[in-house]
Amino acid sequence: MFVFFRHSTTVDSQTVVNALEWDAFQMRFFSTVVGFSRRVKQATALATDVLFILFTVWLAFSLRYDTMHCPVGVEWIAYIAAILLSLPIFIRSGLYLSIFRYSGLRALGIITSACARYALFYFMVVLVLRPAGIPLSVGILQPLLLLLAIGSSRAMVRFWLHPGNAPVVVTCELQAELGGEFKPVKKQYILVVIPT
Repeated sequence: MFVFFRHSTTVDSQTVVNALEWDAFQMRFFSTVVGFSRRVKQATALATDVLFILFTVWLAFSLRYDTMHCPVGVEWIAYIAAILLSLPIFIRSGLYLSIFRYSGLRALGIITSACARYALFYFMVVLVLRPAGIPLSVGILQPLLLLLAIGSSRAMVRFWLHPGNAPVVVTCELQAELGGEFKPVKKQYILVVIPT
C-alpha cells in the first residue's frame, strides 16, 4: 500500500490509516492515466480544453452580468466562436503534441502565446458582435480566464507526473497506540513522500 505525504515530518498512525483508502484510488488512477495511448491522452486534453473554453465563456458572461448566466439568442455565437477560434490555434501551436512529457515551463510559454493569439481574434469577433448584445468585457475576460484554466491544468499535470517530483519511498511498520503504549501492527505500509 502507498501513502502520499507532502511534508516528511513525524506522521502519526491515524494519519497513515486515513490516507490509505485515498491513496489506493490515486495509485490506480495515475497508473491508468500514464498507461493510456498517446491518442487517448491527446483526445482527453483536447476535450478538457473544450470544457474549459465553454466554462470560461460562461464565467465571463456571469461575471459581467453579476449573475448566473444562461445564454440566449446571439450569445450562443460567443460560445461557438470561442471553440471555432481557439481549437485551430491551439492545435497549430502544438499544445497537443506530447501531453505528459512536455508539460514544463516551455509548454506554459506556448500556452501563453496561443492564448494571446486567440485573445486577439476573439476580441475582434466580440467587437463585431457588440451591437448584437455581446459585452466587450467578455472578449477581454474570457481569454484571460482560459489562460488561467489551461495553464493551471498543465501545471498540475507537470506537478503530478514530472520525474523531478518523483516520490521518495520509505517502508515502515504501522504502530498503533493502545492503552498508552505503541504496539506494532502486522501489516507493512509503504510511505511515499513527495518533495515540496
